[in-house]
Amino acid sequence: MFRDFSLLNRPLSPHLTIYLPQHSSLFSIWHRFSGILLLISLAVTLFLINIISFCGLLDFFYILNVFLSSKIKKLIFLFLSSISMYHSVNGIRHLTWNLGIWLHKDYLIYFMITLIFIFSLMLIII
Repeated sequence: MFRDFSLLNRPLSPHLTIYLPQHSSLFSIWHRFSGILLLISLAVTLFLINIISFCGLLDFFYILNVFLSSKIKKLIFLFLSSISMYHSVNGIRHLTWNLGIWLHKDYLIYFMITLIFIFSLMLIII
Protein backbone atom coordinates (compact mmCIF):
# COMPACT_ATOMS: atom_id res chain seq x y z
CA MET A 1 0.00 0.00 0.00
CA PHE A 2 2.82 2.45 0.83
CA ARG A 3 5.59 2.99 -1.71
CA ASP A 4 9.20 3.65 -0.92
CA PHE A 5 9.76 6.98 -2.68
CA SER A 6 13.48 6.94 -2.01
CA LEU A 7 13.84 4.25 -4.67
CA LEU A 8 12.21 6.43 -7.31
CA ASN A 9 14.42 9.00 -8.97
CA ARG A 10 11.96 11.89 -9.11
CA PRO A 11 12.31 15.53 -8.08
CA LEU A 12 10.61 16.62 -4.88
CA SER A 13 8.48 19.27 -6.56
CA PRO A 14 8.09 18.58 -10.29
CA HIS A 15 5.50 21.31 -10.72
CA LEU A 16 8.12 24.03 -10.17
CA THR A 17 10.17 23.02 -13.20
CA ILE A 18 7.45 23.81 -15.73
CA TYR A 19 7.02 27.48 -14.82
CA LEU A 20 8.82 30.18 -16.74
CA PRO A 21 10.29 33.04 -14.73
CA GLN A 22 8.11 36.15 -14.76
CA HIS A 23 9.59 39.50 -15.74
CA SER A 24 8.34 41.22 -12.61
CA SER A 25 9.91 38.60 -10.33
CA LEU A 26 13.21 38.82 -12.21
CA PHE A 27 13.19 42.61 -11.87
CA SER A 28 12.54 42.23 -8.15
CA ILE A 29 15.41 39.76 -7.72
CA TRP A 30 17.81 41.95 -9.70
CA HIS A 31 16.68 45.00 -7.71
CA ARG A 32 17.67 43.25 -4.48
CA PHE A 33 20.95 42.07 -6.00
CA SER A 34 21.80 45.59 -7.22
CA GLY A 35 21.01 46.96 -3.76
CA ILE A 36 23.46 44.50 -2.21
CA LEU A 37 26.14 45.47 -4.75
CA LEU A 38 25.56 49.16 -4.05
CA LEU A 39 25.87 48.51 -0.32
CA ILE A 40 29.17 46.68 -0.89
CA SER A 41 30.47 49.54 -3.06
CA LEU A 42 29.49 52.02 -0.34
CA ALA A 43 31.42 49.98 2.23
CA VAL A 44 34.48 49.88 -0.05
CA THR A 45 34.23 53.63 -0.63
CA LEU A 46 34.06 54.33 3.10
CA PHE A 47 37.03 52.02 3.63
CA LEU A 48 39.02 53.93 1.00
CA ILE A 49 38.12 57.24 2.63
CA ASN A 50 39.37 55.81 5.92
CA ILE A 51 42.66 54.84 4.26
CA ILE A 52 42.97 58.35 2.82
CA SER A 53 42.60 59.85 6.28
CA PHE A 54 45.43 57.67 7.63
CA CYS A 55 48.04 57.69 4.88
CA GLY A 56 47.47 61.04 3.21
CA LEU A 57 45.73 62.04 0.02
CA LEU A 58 48.65 62.24 -2.40
CA ASP A 59 50.18 58.92 -1.36
CA PHE A 60 46.85 57.15 -1.69
CA PHE A 61 46.12 58.54 -5.16
CA TYR A 62 49.61 57.60 -6.31
CA ILE A 63 49.11 54.00 -5.12
CA LEU A 64 45.64 53.90 -6.67
CA ASN A 65 46.92 55.14 -10.04
CA VAL A 66 49.72 52.58 -10.01
CA PHE A 67 47.39 49.63 -9.43
CA LEU A 68 44.43 50.70 -11.54
CA SER A 69 44.80 51.59 -15.18
CA SER A 70 42.46 54.05 -16.82
CA LYS A 71 40.50 51.28 -18.58
CA ILE A 72 39.83 49.46 -15.31
CA LYS A 73 38.71 52.71 -13.67
CA LYS A 74 36.31 53.38 -16.55
CA LEU A 75 34.91 49.84 -16.33
CA ILE A 76 34.39 50.16 -12.57
CA PHE A 77 32.69 53.53 -13.09
CA LEU A 78 30.49 52.12 -15.86
CA PHE A 79 29.57 49.09 -13.76
CA LEU A 80 28.68 51.10 -10.65
CA SER A 81 26.81 53.78 -12.57
CA SER A 82 24.77 51.20 -14.49
CA ILE A 83 23.90 49.40 -11.26
CA SER A 84 22.84 52.63 -9.58
CA MET A 85 20.78 53.71 -12.62
CA TYR A 86 19.03 50.34 -12.76
CA HIS A 87 18.39 50.37 -9.02
CA SER A 88 16.96 53.89 -9.05
CA VAL A 89 14.72 53.37 -12.11
CA ASN A 90 13.51 50.00 -10.83
CA GLY A 91 12.94 51.54 -7.40
CA ILE A 92 10.67 54.14 -9.00
CA ARG A 93 8.73 51.29 -10.64
CA HIS A 94 8.43 49.53 -7.28
CA LEU A 95 7.14 52.72 -5.65
CA THR A 96 4.56 53.28 -8.38
CA TRP A 97 3.38 49.68 -8.07
CA ASN A 98 3.06 50.10 -4.29
CA LEU A 99 0.84 53.11 -4.94
CA GLY A 100 -1.27 51.04 -7.33
CA ILE A 101 -0.20 52.93 -10.45
CA TRP A 102 0.77 51.22 -13.74
CA LEU A 103 0.01 47.67 -12.62
CA HIS A 104 -0.84 46.48 -16.14
CA LYS A 105 1.49 44.15 -18.03
CA ASP A 106 1.90 46.61 -20.91
CA TYR A 107 3.58 49.10 -18.59
CA LEU A 108 6.19 46.47 -17.71
CA ILE A 109 7.15 46.34 -21.40
CA TYR A 110 7.39 50.16 -21.44
CA PHE A 111 9.59 49.94 -18.37
CA MET A 112 11.91 47.44 -20.10
CA ILE A 113 12.16 49.74 -23.13
CA THR A 114 12.91 52.69 -20.83
CA LEU A 115 15.67 50.73 -19.10
CA ILE A 116 17.26 49.79 -22.42
CA PHE A 117 17.07 53.41 -23.56
CA ILE A 118 18.64 54.73 -20.36
CA PHE A 119 21.45 52.17 -20.49
CA SER A 120 22.22 52.88 -24.14
CA LEU A 121 22.16 56.64 -23.48
CA MET A 122 24.51 56.15 -20.55
CA LEU A 123 26.90 54.08 -22.68
CA ILE A 124 26.93 56.80 -25.33
CA ILE A 125 27.65 59.51 -22.75
CA ILE A 126 30.44 57.57 -21.05
